[in-house]
Amino acid sequence: MGLFERIRNTGLELLWSLRPHGSHDSEHELLSLIQRFPNWIGGRRRLAEESLAHENIARAYAEALALQTLAGPRLELLGESYLLLGRCFLKKSDASAARDYLTEAEELLPTDPRVKEELAATYTLSGDKESAFKILKDVAPEQLSREGKAVLQWLTLSDNQPR
Repeated sequence: MGLFERIRNTGLELLWSLRPHGSHDSEHELLSLIQRFPNWIGGRRRLAEESLAHENIARAYAEALALQTLAGPRLELLGESYLLLGRCFLKKSDASAARDYLTEAEELLPTDPRVKEELAATYTLSGDKESAFKILKDVAPEQLSREGKAVLQWLTLSDNQPR
């Protein structure tokens, strides 16, 4: 990425952070900014996450692919795109495809607890509670999200104890 693109992306991040908070139309705002500045990496990542939160899987998938294209040689950004793609397939309940993307993300982001939680979700979805339990147990408790802690607690209950 050239110096000009970095400066422009930094400026866009600053403008985005200064916008009035509480806007209910942030997905629309992001989309209009990305149409004007298609190389805004942070905006593409946010739009993918926002789209997933609103069950717009098609847009999230498109933005994750765009992020993958923009990643170039930056492995961390490529890992983020794989994480988003894995989340898209999890939303569609395709544990196998999600696991493939999340395994790629884990190779690039080996210490990221989000990747581990999503990978555990693929195993839970496919009924392999033991593998999900092992993955979540290896994450430090303070790094687990509220949902991750709840799943770990559910997996350790006597009725659901992994065998």
